[in-house]
Amino acid sequence: MDLHSYAPLHDVALAPRSHRGVFVMEGQVCSILDGYLTLDQTAKELGIHVVTLKRWKARRYGPVPVRVGSRWYYRRDDWRTFFENEDKSARRRSRGG
Repeated sequence: MDLHSYAPLHDVALAPRSHRGVFVMEGQVCSILDGYLTLDQTAKELGIHVVTLKRWKARRYGPVPVRVGSRWYYRRDDWRTFFENEDKSARRRSRGG
């Protein structure tokens, strides 16, 4: 791919308001932060309050977030892995192993 195949998102009719780091390539919207969630988005997906998520972060419970400037992001896949590992640990504890 050459650089000319990328177009800034503001050239797209249905562009969201915030479009930093977002590009359109062959009709697909691509973002540098694809797969990453803000604290608010993460809390909403987990069905918890953002204060609970911040408390977990302070207690180092859950995956390690990524800091970009003053914002924190979680990788969606990191949460899946974390919960899978938690589930395996809980099963081992319940079996006494």
